[in-house]
Amino acid sequence: MPRFSSLFTPIRQSLLERDDGRDPFDPFGPLDEVRRKRRPVSLPLTAPVGPTNLPKTQNLPDDVGRVEGALGRAGILGGKRQRPVFDTRLQTGVRDFQRQKGLRVDGLLNPGGPTIKALGRVLARPPLKGLSGAAVSANARLVRHLMTTTADGMVPGLMATDFGLGEAGRAKTADFLSQLFGRDPTRARSLRAKARGLMETDEKSLLDKLILQARLADEDDDPTPDDPGQDDPDEDEEPDDPEEPEKPKPDKEKCKRLHEALKEAEADLRGAESLHDGAQKAVNEKTDEVDRKQAAYEEALIAFAIENGIVLIFKTRLPPGVQLPSDVLRAKEAYEIASRELEVLIEELHRAEDKLGQARERVAELNEEIEAAGCNT
Repeated sequence: MPRFSSLFTPIRQSLLERDDGRDPFDPFGPLDEVRRKRRPVSLPLTAPVGPTNLPKTQNLPDDVGRVEGALGRAGILGGKRQRPVFDTRLQTGVRDFQRQKGLRVDGLLNPGGPTIKALGRVLARPPLKGLSGAAVSANARLVRHLMTTTADGMVPGLMATDFGLGEAGRAKTADFLSQLFGRDPTRARSLRAKARGLMETDEKSLLDKLILQARLADEDDDPTPDDPGQDDPDEDEEPDDPEEPEKPKPDKEKCKRLHEALKEAEADLRGAESLHDGAQKAVNEKTDEVDRKQAAYEEALIAFAIENGIVLIFKTRLPPGVQLPSDVLRAKEAYEIASRELEVLIEELHRAEDKLGQARERVAELNEEIEAAGCNT
């Protein structure tokens, strides 16, 4: 696999030749040159790997070890390598990967099949080092929140702070901007510029490289014409899914219990939606309050600086040794209190989102059980 830095040479050169006033290296620029340099990683299997209850699964140790190692490098599996056995941990990892890529979720990998090919494409653009699933989820929540407001609030400062905390913080910042770019490119460019204004020169360059890597890792797979994905496998190629078993005859008592449980779950879902809407409204209102108090504090600070001939650092930071007057201190304290209150409300919103997600999953699970049991007929 080519070194990471070599992937950026063509796109960096083309962007450096621009003369339109844009950044010499734009991490939100086109990815065509980088894609052309990328080659899928070959992951040959000698026999199918998957759940042991499937008749054609062989789970040869070398094949199982190859799949486990690939899922680890792709960021799907964590922890130390296990014995080459297709256990529950590995099956869960395969299913999670299939679910992420929109493949059939059966836990099965066939030689040359859609799942193993998709895994090879992912390994050609590995995920950011230090990026955890919790950080990705937190970024997704923040992106959804930003879609409800035009105010940036503390986001630029938080990004700059996270970026200075090490590998995990850098990965989190880059992933956030990559996710935001997918929803609102203009907003992503604006927040990137604000965060860069709070960073050192070497941090700015590293941020842009990591944003581009995150975009590559996050982009949807685009199978080439000779890779049919899930559609129309060759006649001599094993499909990734076993044939569906015959549906059982409906059990009236079981169906009754499932439908009653579904009614309760739907009621819980409505309650979770109401709780989430209230939490979202509270966050929006507090965000507006924080923006007003931040503006008031900055206005008082700037007026004080102008009156005393003081040059501010980064527009809102005083040189060392300068004491603030009481009116500016009160404005600053009001802004900081509102900011802390906003953080509490955002955490409450996150908890409401988790409850909403659990309620939706419960309803989906019951609907699947009802369908599997033939209770819809």
